[in-house]
Amino acid sequence: MLQALLARQVREIGILKGIGARDHQILGTYLTMIGLIAAVATAVSIWPSVAIGRLMAQAVADMLNIDTVNAAPPAWVALATVVAGLAVPYLIALLPLTRASRRTVREAFDDHEAKAPPRRRTARSWDAGRTVVMAFRNAFRRKGRLVLSVTLVAAAGAMLMTGLNTASAWRTLTDDALRRQTYDLEVRLDHPQDVERLAHLVGAVHGVRHVAPSASFAALAHPGPGIPVTATYPDKEHGSFTALTVDPGRPLLRPAPASGRWLCFGEKTAVVLNQQALARFPGARAGDRITLGIHGRTDSWQLAGVTEEIGPATAYFATGALDDVRGKRDTASLLRIVSDRHDDTSRRTVLAGVERTLTDAGTRVRRGVPVSELRESVEGHVSLLIGVVIGIAAVMGLVGLLGLGATMATNVTERRREFAVLRTLGADPAAVRRIVIYEVTAAAALSTVLALTVPAFLLLGNVLGNASFRLPLPLHISFAGIVLWVLLALIGSVLATWATSRRTSRTPVHGALTAL
Repeated sequence: MLQALLARQVREIGILKGIGARDHQILGTYLTMIGLIAAVATAVSIWPSVAIGRLMAQAVADMLNIDTVNAAPPAWVALATVVAGLAVPYLIALLPLTRASRRTVREAFDDHEAKAPPRRRTARSWDAGRTVVMAFRNAFRRKGRLVLSVTLVAAAGAMLMTGLNTASAWRTLTDDALRRQTYDLEVRLDHPQDVERLAHLVGAVHGVRHVAPSASFAALAHPGPGIPVTATYPDKEHGSFTALTVDPGRPLLRPAPASGRWLCFGEKTAVVLNQQALARFPGARAGDRITLGIHGRTDSWQLAGVTEEIGPATAYFATGALDDVRGKRDTASLLRIVSDRHDDTSRRTVLAGVERTLTDAGTRVRRGVPVSELRESVEGHVSLLIGVVIGIAAVMGLVGLLGLGATMATNVTERRREFAVLRTLGADPAAVRRIVIYEVTAAAALSTVLALTVPAFLLLGNVLGNASFRLPLPLHISFAGIVLWVLLALIGSVLATWATSRRTSRTPVHGALTAL
């Protein structure tokens, strides 16, 4: 906007200086205008920003099951918003305003508007019309403006595709985890119960095909000398470290091996850790011995392998390996159940029957969930972040397209006499309009290519995956996101400059040639 205004008023500034205006007076006039615009924009933006912030905070609180006491933003946030809203426009506008105010009268009246388009030897060999060639060459006349506009639009495209690619990669990771879990229900009990009794009770429930009881205990890592400390959240799931027995002969969970091997039947001294548990033993590798505290007893175990999976830190042991540690045999506190049908409705029906049967038998159920809830839980952790990224991309895209439109308005203003000459040489209004449209289309195409080359989604995927499960997200490109951004960039850029191209094509020749 500022560049367009200065380009339009360059000779007016020369007239003001010709009748005695000083540099600081011209600079002060424009700075006052910038201050008024910035103040109004900041005042208008405060209420929407507070409302959006409260909605996001409430969404996070609902996801984490937290009750918000005070949703009012801190005073420093309001102060930072006001300072940024007033200071940033001044910082951006100071350099071009200073340069414009220091122009001499001769320089202002000797301004011959846009530079001649750069010559390209390949232009003559293109199998395209003169309008396309001229528009493409015009796009590179003001390289500084082109770089700024294209970079901002490309950043918006990179953010949008980052959000969509990350969401697609997250779904791929979740689908892979569900494929490795061949059971349908997981039921945790308050206290260990006899394995045969549990198998008999649950196996008799209609819809249950197979029951796999497991012993489950809280584990404590001893990575080195000192007093070991463990911490977990109140839900006893997030941040927990669990020791779990599994049947190697019929595994209902097949984690992806990262190193080493899986457990063997009857193994008494081996343990397999997932990547979350391995992080508690810095430097440990498959084949090393590690020390674990389980059920009040500390023992050394052979690290057989490391797996990668979605979930809390877990140490896997073969069935019977923890009998000596816990002092009890053939008891379980975790049930993994395979149902006859695998749709969500059937799973929930079977789960209700299992919970009712166990409760009637005097066994308290701490938690029972269908494995399909893993998708909802995992995607719930990232959906808000993806929404924020896409929201930022939308704002950046809108600002970028407005900036591209303002840049095109500036370029057209500087070349108004050039378009008038084209009209006198026989170019009709449609040809002039096409030149402007093709020029902005070329800029949008450049921004799309630049957005595709920015690997921002790799960085976000690694950060998000490592922060959640210490597991980087797989590389997964959302082709729908690419097509969406290409369409948005091309259509948005054309709409942003449609009024400018229409106004330029309708400007009379005498009006363009006699304008200041």
